[in-house]
Amino acid sequence: MKTVVLPYVAYRTTRKERKSGTRTDWKSAIAASTSAYHFREHLPDQCRKSHRAIVAICPDFALLGDVVNAAKHKLLTKGTPQIASIDAIREQVVYTKYRDRAGEYTAAKKSIEIALKNGTTRELLDVLTNVVNMWNDFLHAAGISAKSDPFINEDRNRIISRDEAENMNFVATQGIAFELRAKLQKYNYEKGCPEPVDLSGNKISFTVYDPEKMKAEVEMQLTSPEGKNYVGSVELDAEENAEYFSLKDKAERDEYAKKVMARRGEMTLHSDQGDLPGPANLIVKFSQLSGQPQD
Repeated sequence: MKTVVLPYVAYRTTRKERKSGTRTDWKSAIAASTSAYHFREHLPDQCRKSHRAIVAICPDFALLGDVVNAAKHKLLTKGTPQIASIDAIREQVVYTKYRDRAGEYTAAKKSIEIALKNGTTRELLDVLTNVVNMWNDFLHAAGISAKSDPFINEDRNRIISRDEAENMNFVATQGIAFELRAKLQKYNYEKGCPEPVDLSGNKISFTVYDPEKMKAEVEMQLTSPEGKNYVGSVELDAEENAEYFSLKDKAERDEYAKKVMARRGEMTLHSDQGDLPGPANLIVKFSQLSGQPQD
């Protein structure tokens, strides 16, 4: 069973990374799908089942087979496949817009969508999860392995809070094809689900940058007891800059900023609020252990 579970868990791990554009998710998902689909061929003789028998147990096994065959043969012409070709397996980033008391915000997630011939779509992760859980139940019923907890499909109707919402970074490497497919949604709070956004007549733009040529700064803000706001920043050097842009998410970047401040030892903060009591500038010294400001 580990030959099925390990590639599946690897794909779910890759899917959580805040990076897209190199088809890493697509390759990982196809590897997991191939392992789960061909597992039937490695069953012991005493519990081996036909393809039709497995489909009767788990209908998604047939669709997973179509995905695996399309990835291998590109075009499906034999039998009655539910998809036409490899082009039906689409890696994309799904942007969903939500709102709370502070206003609107957007959450980005990666997805591999399957476009079926009947005009509907399925999320490959859902299909794959159903098949992996089926094998878990099958082996337990056959007395081959103990039953483990099932993998849970994602609830895509769940509202992602502002604190959970994250952006997506796109990576392009010279000499390697860059693919970008995005799906835009807006959460319908009355229906309790996200809905596609009509982009007719709209223009979409985004910015591409080279991390080696970008200049980054870490910033700090303080408010005095009198309510006076102070702001200061330090520019990262080339080595720090490269490490900063390699970090996965905001939490890692915030932690790294503390280390940079600790290495600098101190930072000068400036205030433009001259009408409030207090000096125009403050010098803040940082602990070398924690990176936290000291009085």
